[in-house]
Amino acid sequence: MKVSLETVELLKRGYESAFNQVYNAYEKLLYFLIYSIVKNHEIAKDVLQDVFIKVFVESPSLRCAKNFHSWIIKIAKNTALTVAKKLTRFVPLEECDIEKYVSDNYETQFNFDLPKLFSAEDNLIVIYHLVYGISFKEIATLLNTSFDRVVAKYYRVLRKVRTLYKEQKREEDEVNKQKQKQKYRK
Repeated sequence: MKVSLETVELLKRGYESAFNQVYNAYEKLLYFLIYSIVKNHEIAKDVLQDVFIKVFVESPSLRCAKNFHSWIIKIAKNTALTVAKKLTRFVPLEECDIEKYVSDNYETQFNFDLPKLFSAEDNLIVIYHLVYGISFKEIATLLNTSFDRVVAKYYRVLRKVRTLYKEQKREEDEVNKQKQKQKYRK
């Protein structure tokens, strides 16, 4: 849990200072989670604001403060998934220029786009576990699925990434060998 139980109880009673603590503690985590689903920074920022409004308004209905971490992540995930569904219905794919954003803003070591290779749920499982250290059991609860399914999907994604990486390395090695051969011929 990123905030104390006392902070959660104060949030439930409507204290603005408690809300500010929650916002500061969860802003980056929730933004990354939301972005991994909607894959658009501007939309992710809007969804993040919607999530914090929901958290503030609905916090009095939270029964157990110990469940706050799972509760806030579930709100963010469900809100982002709802928005993502609407986007896929109404926004043509050409307008979602994810590749341009990634190439403009990040150096990648892979020649393949990981978020597009796997489902939103697969991406969430990997992000929850690798980035945030959430256990498979808690991920199963968050995603409303079985523990076995979470573990199976996680390892399937890792195997696929490993295979793609090995293929990419083989291709790069082959290109380098060809360059070396051409170099020696001259």
